[in-house]
Amino acid sequence: IDSQVTDKASTILFSRSNDITAGGYEWGLRWVGGSQRLAFAYFDGAIEGWFVDTTNLNLNQWYHLVGVWDKLAGTVKFYVSGSLSSTVSTTTGTITNIAGDTALIGNQSNNLYFNGRIDEIGIWNKDLSSSEVSTLYNGGSGITCP
Repeated sequence: IDSQVTDKASTILFSRSNDITAGGYEWGLRWVGGSQRLAFAYFDGAIEGWFVDTTNLNLNQWYHLVGVWDKLAGTVKFYVSGSLSSTVSTTTGTITNIAGDTALIGNQSNNLYFNGRIDEIGIWNKDLSSSEVSTLYNGGSGITCP
């Protein structure tokens, strides 16, 4: 995601959900306004989790933001503007993709709208490597699938 945040309010940058009205299965990248950090959030029907980056981001500044959930390694990696920002360990939760999932950009089911700008969003069905994230950031030609 290429994004510029202009408000400290917490909200979703991008999420996928199978039932946005009843809080069904969800996952996505979230802006945690109070700490001004990026988080990978999920709800798998039983467990809700937040994996929060350790880097504070500045308001009114553009960032290239990437979250990579590696279930086998038990990690969530956060990249800010092409560089690894932090790695968070996890042993719980599952990202569930269900046919008919709704993609939400800058909004979540309870209408908490993102206050800022979002330029490009890309989703991959694999774990991106550090070099692939760097290529996306430094490529200059927009998002293409590595």
